[in-house]
Amino acid sequence: MPVEWKKRIKPSESRDLVDRLVAEWRGEKNPEPKPYVIIEGDEKNGPLHIYVVWDEWEGLSMEERSRTIMDAFEKVESQENQYRVTIAMGLTPEEAPRMGIELSQHFS
Repeated sequence: MPVEWKKRIKPSESRDLVDRLVAEWRGEKNPEPKPYVIIEGDEKNGPLHIYVVWDEWEGLSMEERSRTIMDAFEKVESQENQYRVTIAMGLTPEEAPRMGIELSQHFS
């Protein structure tokens, strides 16, 4: 059975990533590398799929990325919309094309 080592995100790092993601959702100016947020789904009802492409995910597990996205989403959206999220996936720019997300115009 293979052994897998994962970097555990520190609470202070998690808060920083959540705050930066919230700032992006709110449209606040941020000079740091910005996440590219894609939300698939109807604005009024039905399931929502959230994809956040960001260099900052490097070294974090998929679970930590998803938790960070949902923590940020909970700060900017209604509780009703929070329950609609069925996918919250954080991807690096290198991982995104494997999920069918083209980023050539967003990342250089």
